[in-house]
Amino acid sequence: MLKSLPPHEIKVAKEASITLGGNAVGGILRYLFNIFVARFLGVEVLGFYAISNAATQVASVVGKLGLDLGVDRLARDVFGAPIGRSSPEYRPCLTPFAY
Repeated sequence: MLKSLPPHEIKVAKEASITLGGNAVGGILRYLFNIFVARFLGVEVLGFYAISNAATQVASVVGKLGLDLGVDRLARDVFGAPIGRSSPEYRPCLTPFAY
């Protein structure tokens, strides 16, 4: 079945499987690390770790807000040509795995 697909779709499928496998391994390691912290360092340290981890994740999301559009506008102003999402040629893909 893979031979009937276009080459770019095969590449996307391979890269998606690598990403899925990496996320699975990362999740397992994260789970084991949480068990290690709770078991050997105590529940209180695990609580501090969980709160700081959540705060870091929220800060990373807030830090990215609008940054991609700001970089596009800066590039447009510096280079004088529409680049990225501000380009008239930009057409978002309708598949959920486009980005």
